[in-house]
Amino acid sequence: LELGSGSQALPGFTAALLGASRVLLSDTGRDIMALLNRNLEDNASVLDRSRITIADYCWGESVDKLGVRGEEGKFDFVLVAEFAYIDEAIRPLVDCIRAVTHDTSTVVLSYGRNRRSADIFKEYARGMFHFTEVDAAQWHPAFVDPECSLLLMTPRRQKTLTKLRHSLEQAHCSGVKLKTRSQTERMVRGQGEPLAAASSSS
Repeated sequence: LELGSGSQALPGFTAALLGASRVLLSDTGRDIMALLNRNLEDNASVLDRSRITIADYCWGESVDKLGVRGEEGKFDFVLVAEFAYIDEAIRPLVDCIRAVTHDTSTVVLSYGRNRRSADIFKEYARGMFHFTEVDAAQWHPAFVDPECSLLLMTPRRQKTLTKLRHSLEQAHCSGVKLKTRSQTERMVRGQGEPLAAASSSS
C-alpha cells in the first residue's frame, strides 16, 4: 500500500517492479487521480496492471475504502513519501497506518526538506510503532541525499500494549500514584516519566 501516491507513485511502481503480489496506490483529488491513472497506463509495458489498483482515499477516511475490514485485507508493507509538512494531517495518517497494518507489517517512510511535521509524527506514532532511522551508509549510493531521511516502522504488538495497560491498571489499584489518565496513556504509548511508588501514609 502506498499512502499519498501523488500523480507519479514511484514507490508503489517500484514495489510492483520488485515483485509485490498486489499494490494499492492511494491519493485523492480529481487532477491527481487522473494523472495517476495516466501514468499507470503509460507504463503498462513494464508494469503488471493486474496486480496494481488505485483507490481515491484521504487520510482519516474509513479504511474500508482500502479494502481493510477488521483483520482482513491488511498490508505487509506500507509506503509513505513526503508526508511531513501538514501538522493537521499527521494524526489521521498515523491512525490510518495502524489500521491497515498487522503485527509483522513494515512501514517505510521518507521525507526531505518538507519536514516541519516530522517531530509531531514521531511523538504521536511512537506509542504504536517501533522506529528505526536508516543510516545513509546503508542507502544505495545513487540515492543518498543529505536533505532526506528514511524511517522504518514496525507496529508494537497489540498483546504487549494490552498487557501494559493491564499492568498499569493493577499498579493504580495497588496504590501507585498516577496524576491523570493522560499520564497513564503516555506511559502506555512509551512516553512520560516512570511511575513513582506511592509514599506510605498512616
